[in-house]
Amino acid sequence: MSAHDVGQLNPRINSFLQSLSPFSRIPRRGRTAYSPLSHRFRFRALTLIPGMIAAVLSLASPAHAQSTGSWANERELFAKVCSRCHETGIGPVLTGRNLAPDYYKRKVRFGLRAMPAFRNTEIDDALLEKLAQMLSATPASGK
Repeated sequence: MSAHDVGQLNPRINSFLQSLSPFSRIPRRGRTAYSPLSHRFRFRALTLIPGMIAAVLSLASPAHAQSTGSWANERELFAKVCSRCHETGIGPVLTGRNLAPDYYKRKVRFGLRAMPAFRNTEIDDALLEKLAQMLSATPASGK
């Protein structure tokens, strides 16, 4: 009588023999594998997904929060939208670079690398023109 036959006679012996086998973690035909680690990973992944979605949405451009795109002037636009990145060290400093206003307008409309593109509905053309003129005329800050 083989060990397999003994295991068929007594389920306790069968489970003991399986625990000794180096292949005991491999599911047999008709059984599903259950691993506490995989369950924990699935649970954590399911709890992290909503958090990641919320983080991505919170990083959305501030211009999206103000859907009308109505700012009092170009200084308010710069303070509420541009300065979040360009005054905190995330993006490059915009002032004092002797760049043409067209350069600023193009980067705002089409974006560049991490810089998002802003549509006409977010920043209108007249305000963008004023912002570009302001940035190209502003001297570098004395840091």
